[in-house]
Amino acid sequence: MDIQTLEELRLLSNINVSQDIMLQLLLVGQPELVEKLNRPELVQFSQRISIEYHLQPLNYKETGQYIHYRLKVAGSKDIIFHPSACAALYYYSGGIPRLINNLGDLALVFAFAADKKKINWKVIVDVVSERTTGGIKRFEGKVCLTPNIIERAAEAEKLRRALITETGVDTSKDL
Repeated sequence: MDIQTLEELRLLSNINVSQDIMLQLLLVGQPELVEKLNRPELVQFSQRISIEYHLQPLNYKETGQYIHYRLKVAGSKDIIFHPSACAALYYYSGGIPRLINNLGDLALVFAFAADKKKINWKVIVDVVSERTTGGIKRFEGKVCLTPNIIERAAEAEKLRRALITETGVDTSKDL
């Protein structure tokens, strides 16, 4: 919503009949709305705000509860997201419900495409890897694995174990 529209809403809120307030507004928005309302040209508008609430990000435990609750409401009786998947969802979403929903929905699609009934952290990593290929920096500051790194890591671990078995040399000590 632009500043002019917010100013028009402020003017509409001035319409009263006798002592009765004819219009009450409920604004809901992203954190950027607060930034906009704090601008000097909207000081009169922001003075009219009587109640405000800011939804804080969920913590790890709440994130898991939120995921399981949404699945239950959708009709699932099973625990689809393994605790490791909930941990990964929390890590990448920062506990923001909108991002939990987005990543969780994509994880369900990825799992369906792979014919998986349960979602673990690897599925979440695949989703995040897919989402980081575009130009939008959704997960800046987070550890994002490149596609197929899990398979490559598993192969490297097999090689490391084979070398230990055959030669007694642990390649991880040479890192």
